[in-house]
Amino acid sequence: MRIIVHPHARVHGLSAEQIRQAYETGSNGARIRSRDRDSEPQRWATIGFDAQGHRIELVFVMLDDGAALIIHAILLTKGFLNEIRRAR
Repeated sequence: MRIIVHPHARVHGLSAEQIRQAYETGSNGARIRSRDRDSEPQRWATIGFDAQGHRIELVFVMLDDGAALIIHAILLTKGFLNEIRRAR
């Protein structure tokens, strides 16, 4: 699967490689947060890990060609963790 890291996803100082690793380790547990239920295209949220074991929160969309476009990435925050826990 092709993983595209949008430039905005890097504004918090994570490298593209850290973001890709986090997607690869967390994408199977992706959920739709309540705030994203009506988003178009559908936004997915997940938590993954980089090679150093840092927990990274991600928001991504799936493109028509099957690629994942990551639009948000930062070290995990309590707020995001709570949103993921409440998501179905």
